[in-house]
Amino acid sequence: MTASIGYNLRYFELHGRDLQDPWSCRLSALYHRYDFIRGLSDWVIIHPLAKHDTREKHEAAEHPMYLHLKYLNLATLNYRDYLNYIADSLKESFDTVSLSKKPQNFQVTFSSKQDILFLRKKLHHANAILSNTLETTLKISRHEHALAKAATDFIPMTLHCEFQREIHNVTIELKNYRQTVQKLLATSKDIRVMFDDILSLNSQQIQQYNSLQLTQIAENDSMEMKTMASLANKTYQDSRIIRITTVVAMFYLPASLVLSFFSTTLVWFEPSAQPKTSDRSYTLRIHQELWIAVVFLGLGGGTVRKSEPYTRGLSGKLRVKDIHVLKENLAEFPEGLDTLYKRMIDQVHGKKTPKLCSSLLRILVVVYQPPSLKELAGLIGATEKPTQHMRKLVIECGSFFTIKDDVVYFIHQSAKDFLSQITKEIWNEEMTGLHRIAFLQTLQAMNETLHYNMYEIENSGTLVDKVPIPYPDPLGPCRYSCVYWLYHFFDSCQNSSSECVELLSGLITFIKERFVYWLEALSLMGKIPQGVLMMEKLKNWATGFPPKHFMMVEGKLQDDQNTAR
Repeated sequence: MTASIGYNLRYFELHGRDLQDPWSCRLSALYHRYDFIRGLSDWVIIHPLAKHDTREKHEAAEHPMYLHLKYLNLATLNYRDYLNYIADSLKESFDTVSLSKKPQNFQVTFSSKQDILFLRKKLHHANAILSNTLETTLKISRHEHALAKAATDFIPMTLHCEFQREIHNVTIELKNYRQTVQKLLATSKDIRVMFDDILSLNSQQIQQYNSLQLTQIAENDSMEMKTMASLANKTYQDSRIIRITTVVAMFYLPASLVLSFFSTTLVWFEPSAQPKTSDRSYTLRIHQELWIAVVFLGLGGGTVRKSEPYTRGLSGKLRVKDIHVLKENLAEFPEGLDTLYKRMIDQVHGKKTPKLCSSLLRILVVVYQPPSLKELAGLIGATEKPTQHMRKLVIECGSFFTIKDDVVYFIHQSAKDFLSQITKEIWNEEMTGLHRIAFLQTLQAMNETLHYNMYEIENSGTLVDKVPIPYPDPLGPCRYSCVYWLYHFFDSCQNSSSECVELLSGLITFIKERFVYWLEALSLMGKIPQGVLMMEKLKNWATGFPPKHFMMVEGKLQDDQNTAR
């Protein structure tokens, strides 16, 4: 006789990849089956939490469902820090509006409003997750009630009461977090209304000023003044189209989601000895030496040849045929993640294309967001390579990566951490050196790709959201480069060395020759605000270096910033 329960848990965890949002929402699944006769449990955990211990000891005096409580506590551990991060972001937005300033002096832009909308979206998401977690705690509580009633020999009343008390405490904590989220939503709504009023007022003042200026020019009878009025009117219309285009692009682009892939481990209880009436101690074993994805890549790829552990059923899906053979095959994999990664690195170096694989690994260690296959081709100087070739190359780089919708992700954060720690051993470069290589590759990708009228738009007044993206997309190989090239420059040029001067020279050359084309690409991608922000950061960066570096940047940036605005 058995009883089982299964559920999903969403939780927040730091991932350390995105420049603006350090948090990601992750998903874990847990299944528990309890045998009333033996008093033993079977567990399966998919995508376990990062802070979950790899080895647990379950004593006889503990509740059979103790792992549920531990998992709930781990899942709610970061809620306080996550909500503090949201609250701090709201405070930064609110501080831009000071009551001591005149309304026209408020530093509020359409980008500010977009930030508020993005924070509200995250709060609504957190509110939904908290509600689902509360439903899960109720489900666990009811299941424990039924289990304690049916298994009185294994679950004393004291353990039952203690378990229910802990569940009650978790429920109260989750309700408090949900109340905090609702208060933050109310605050963000007030800030959004305030921003709307300020933007509306500023828009009216700008329109009135432009109207007065055009009227004064039009009243002059000279042909020269009439020509100037016509030019001013054309400039005003073009400026208005650019502003409307930017706003439409910003509000209709989907929010950036930080996608994370998690390890999957098999979990079960293994009796330390033959269970007796007086001794039911057993150990919780978590096989974290490898992921299920990596295991089946190894088994399916022919790296393990003892015998065939699975067969293909009528539906065409693979099913385990002999669990003992499967265990023997699994035992051939190395123990520990670092040992597994080291073996994968050695396999990459033994392939026929180690140079391309090494270049690909070197770039993917430092990218700020997962690139598409086309973007990756541009980053390793292989823009002429087709997508299928890049897909094959990624697969040849071992099991470090996975491809979803033509986007390349690390199979797990620990894989990226491992490569980041041994960059000196693999490539004889520190992280700053890898960022320098990435910066030069982004410049090369943009220099080879960007040119005038990338999408061959016939009407210059066409709004961005009305411009169809050609197939193949001319911007495909350099989309990542257009957004993140300067960030690689900042991380590679942290002092006034000769290498920094060389990088700065290449940067100035690019700005002189390709700046307008880069702005056109950002406009087509809806990234003009990010471009203005990067120019501001570059100007601030230059002020902290020797005068000759500052002079190299200052003069050119002043004109280019005005053009970007």
